[in-house]
Amino acid sequence: MNYREVRERDTELQRQTTELAAKQRGQVQKTTIEYLGLVETLLEKERYDEAQLYLQRIRDIAPENPRLLSLEMKLAQSREAYQQRLRDLAQTKVLIDRLLAEADEYILAGRLVQPLNASAFARHEEILALDPGNVEARALLQRLVQLHLDGVDRALRNGKLQEAGILLDDMTKIAPANPEIARLEAELKQTLLQKQERMRQLNALLTQASALPGEAAAVQRRDLYSAALDMDPGNQLALNGLESANAAIARIELRQKQQARENSAALLQHAQQLLEKRPATPKNFSKALEFLLESQRQSPDLSAIAVQLEQLPQFYVEAIQREIAAGNYTGANHFLQAAIVLAPQNTELGRLQEELDALVEEEVVVPASF
Repeated sequence: MNYREVRERDTELQRQTTELAAKQRGQVQKTTIEYLGLVETLLEKERYDEAQLYLQRIRDIAPENPRLLSLEMKLAQSREAYQQRLRDLAQTKVLIDRLLAEADEYILAGRLVQPLNASAFARHEEILALDPGNVEARALLQRLVQLHLDGVDRALRNGKLQEAGILLDDMTKIAPANPEIARLEAELKQTLLQKQERMRQLNALLTQASALPGEAAAVQRRDLYSAALDMDPGNQLALNGLESANAAIARIELRQKQQARENSAALLQHAQQLLEKRPATPKNFSKALEFLLESQRQSPDLSAIAVQLEQLPQFYVEAIQREIAAGNYTGANHFLQAAIVLAPQNTELGRLQEELDALVEEEVVVPASF
């Protein structure tokens, strides 16, 4: 190979080497750009270990790249910021757990919304300030809403309208868009109107009762106060009025009972006089029976009346016997028929009936033999 050929070959080799070097430099530059972009993406996604790996690859192939140092600093700063956030999150979780525990205690104590700075809802707000998307805070709010809904329903059923109103006001503070609020407000309004009407009727009853003084109107007052207590069982005016009316009625009933006993005693005395009056007549006996029955109606517990009624058939028996002895069979029969109506099971009357029938028959037969 001559000199010229050698020169041409060296020139060609140098050209190929230059092209290869340029090609390699281009490939390194392309790879470096790709790695730089990838590192940026990994940093944004907080994938710091992978970002560190690609930064090392850049350092290996392009240690003089001007962006390498800035990315390494950014990696260090981002990693530290991330670790600080983790530490902050851990502290925040501890704080949130404490706030949730306090909220549970406030719920048990009935402090759902009030007082504003020491209630379950206040703790809910504090948790959201720390972590706006906290799932447990949302669950706490739902729990508070349900407790208010249940509380309003229960207060309305029990007639505690002021309590229902307070709960509804608190409900509008914690969940103003809840669709149940409108329904409960309408129900509370209707219940308030009904209560006002009951109060109007109650006051009318109390006014009417108080306008009826004296013992003569005691029964009317008792009925009016009883009706008032049906509407409001704890009404003190009605309770006092009913007690006074019952006392008046008791005094009236006592006097009536005493009068009834006096009347019964007088009727009993009249009956005894008629039964002992001579000559005895069925009319007197019948009247005596009327007096005894009326006396018993007025004083059912007066034992002397029962005794007299039990003895009455014996008065008839004695009267019948006297009439038979006097030969007055017709008179005896009048007494006998009245006595049988009074005491149909009396065996002595049955015997006297047979005796009287025989005497009457004998009286009839004897004249026929002449």
